[in-house]
Amino acid sequence: MAVTRVSILLPTHNRADVLPFAIKSVLWQTEQNFELLIVGDGCTDNTTEIVNQFDDERIRWFDLPKAPYFGYANRNIALRQAKGEFVAFVGHDDILLPDHLEIMLSAFESAEIEWAYSRPMWVNPDGTMMPFMTNLQNPEHLNFFLNAGNTIPASNVVHRRSCFEKYGYWPEDIPQGADWKLWDNIIRGGNQQNFAYVPHPSALHFRANWRTDEIAGPKQLKIGWQLAHESFHWPNFLQMRTPENKSQQQVAWEVISQDPVGWTKRFRQATIQFIDQLAWAYLSEAVPQRTQHNQQMQQAHQKIQQLEHNNTQLTATLHVLMNEKALLAHERDTVTQQTKALQQQIVDNLNRIAQLQQAVAQEQARILRLTFLRNRIAPSGTMRERAWMLFRRLIKGY
Repeated sequence: MAVTRVSILLPTHNRADVLPFAIKSVLWQTEQNFELLIVGDGCTDNTTEIVNQFDDERIRWFDLPKAPYFGYANRNIALRQAKGEFVAFVGHDDILLPDHLEIMLSAFESAEIEWAYSRPMWVNPDGTMMPFMTNLQNPEHLNFFLNAGNTIPASNVVHRRSCFEKYGYWPEDIPQGADWKLWDNIIRGGNQQNFAYVPHPSALHFRANWRTDEIAGPKQLKIGWQLAHESFHWPNFLQMRTPENKSQQQVAWEVISQDPVGWTKRFRQATIQFIDQLAWAYLSEAVPQRTQHNQQMQQAHQKIQQLEHNNTQLTATLHVLMNEKALLAHERDTVTQQTKALQQQIVDNLNRIAQLQQAVAQEQARILRLTFLRNRIAPSGTMRERAWMLFRRLIKGY
């Protein structure tokens, strides 16, 4: 019995309306050595009926009760029974291009490669298709992918089944993003040297119906959509209008199935055209703007340097003024102290003058009393002379 080369995981929950197109896109693969593991996560619609319509022994149907969150535990139940050397994925609302497995498996020629992905192709609800530029061989892209956000849908990924034993299965205890967590574990576990990039789109990734935001995906993708709806030239082949009575997946299937090989070839040519146009726009608009921005930044830097120089001068002037202020304050304190001392001297002198004036007044009063006595005791002649002599003795005695 031939060894199964690829096990393809297709998890689903109540999307019987688009599930047939995902299954058909697996069955038409140019690489036919695969098994398809369809995992029903608590489906309550007619998903079982849809699966049973495909009479293919490679399809294995896991009709399981609803698991927590996005049903990662149910996916692991199927993956633990996988037989393939490699593991691929397809969303129940995505479509694989006919040579998806073929070109993805070609990336594993080296035994060191454990994980590979192709260029994501996001399909907006209005039918505009956007090829996303995620090249993990670019350190900036890799850093964003590992630390900021997932930019690669699971339908674009293939990895060796041995990764489960080495790095673990899908984490079951997180509400969302388990695929991204698994990719992170594999890449980091391989020292960021064990992955490969296929730069061609090999799957169409449609927005999940449970998303409420108008544009799903990383912020760079939203910028691309904005560009598409403004003045940017968008290749006609990357636009697929959908009638109201049909799903995007049905329209895509009807268009691609008419000429799968030819359509895929023209589709990839349109992708290259878009990327070239985007690069041209960048060189024509973004680069001059960046040059102007750099000039403005240089001018701003010069202004900053001038302001810093002025600030240095102002700081030095401020120090001088502060020193002068301190000196003036010291002089003011000295003058204040001297003024207080002079004021005290004046007060002391005034007190001394008052004391002297009091002494003079007392002396004058004494003289008046003595004069009065002299006049009374020496009125005439010899008696007057004697009295005068007595008076002089008295004066000398004082």
